Amino acid sequence: MYEIHHQILDGGLPALVLVRNGLHSLDVNLVVRAGPRYETPENNGLSHMVEHMLFRGTHQYPSSLDFHEAVEQIGGPLMGSTGRDSSLYSLLVSPRDLAPALELLSEATLRPTFSNLDLERKLILEELLEDLDEDDRDLNLEHISRKLMWPNDPVGFSIVGQRSNVERFTVDDIRELHTRLYVTGNALLVVAGPVDPAECFARASACFADMNSGPAASAPPMRPVRPGPHIHHVEHDASQVEMLLSFPAPGILHPDAQGIALIQMILGDGVTSRLQWNICEQRALAYTIEAQYEPLDDLGTLDIDAAVHPDHYLELVREVVKTLRFLKDRGPTAAELERAIRRYRLALEFALDSPSALVAYHMDEIYGMRRSISQRLETLDSWTPRRLRALCRGLLKRAGATLVTVGPLDTLAVRRTERLLSQL
Repeated sequence: MYEIHHQILDGGLPALVLVRNGLHSLDVNLVVRAGPRYETPENNGLSHMVEHMLFRGTHQYPSSLDFHEAVEQIGGPLMGSTGRDSSLYSLLVSPRDLAPALELLSEATLRPTFSNLDLERKLILEELLEDLDEDDRDLNLEHISRKLMWPNDPVGFSIVGQRSNVERFTVDDIRELHTRLYVTGNALLVVAGPVDPAECFARASACFADMNSGPAASAPPMRPVRPGPHIHHVEHDASQVEMLLSFPAPGILHPDAQGIALIQMILGDGVTSRLQWNICEQRALAYTIEAQYEPLDDLGTLDIDAAVHPDHYLELVREVVKTLRFLKDRGPTAAELERAIRRYRLALEFALDSPSALVAYHMDEIYGMRRSISQRLETLDSWTPRRLRALCRGLLKRAGATLVTVGPLDTLAVRRTERLLSQL
């Protein structure tokens, strides 16, 4: 299938090489524990700003233009993204360009100059404005939902951060976070594709030899969340009502994580999934409705999102609640569980054709979880309709539900929504 090789590099950085021969691309990645999970109200948004600033030039490539020209010579671009509990830097190249890819990745993540802060600050403020209306109200459903679900915990903070924070961050602030989090015990190098692991480890050791040593970042313990359901509506002039219904879920390290992924597929993955078939294909209440599972290490969310005409909003919510209650009461049928398992298995098999997909299935090793695709496949048959029904009952609870809506809704519709959610 593919080979998995682990090694601690000479400088102390853990590295993982996934050897998959027959491919024509190589995915080179560094993942760091960073993001709002490890921030405070005072420095919220700093992880995201550091991610942006790493592309503004390095010691070897003094300007952003110098750096990006070097990256684009071998493929590129070097992609950076910040999530709630990690920042990822990824470069897709030809296998023959392993050496320059590792060199450029280490240059960006270990030896940045942090130049042109004011210029990058303007870009981040523009990014922040994408989620606000003319009255500075946040219209991003996920942002609002996470604040409601975890109002007293960093995991509920905005990834981009507050405008006041972004406006006052200094280069010293950026250097402090970079020095504290971009250390050997808080990062993982992952390379996937047709590569010689010995050569890869040797070249990576040379490139990352001067990475600062340090421990893994620790997140503060989560505080109890007051029982729900929690409902929040932002009145906004639009043609549709956007809605996001979310439930707290186990994280990627929990034994039930695979089951949550199967529930997500049963609910809203594909035309014949319960929500899409019932709401879109049979009733035409919405163009599409989806279910998504977003896992962090020790917690996650199961989300259901759709956009609907205001006249159809209450009917859509009613059908969603009815579907969830039915799944809690009776569980999935044997046929739809078989379908979900088959689609899950195919997704794992298809990952063998993509180095980036291989990396995604191994990224949780930064939290100490080692699971190969073969091991994931082996546990699929342990999921029965009865076991998933029990999982649904613990997951799809009224007390854990958070519903966020943005669009044109009157007060009566919001009150009726509360009564509908009380039926969960």
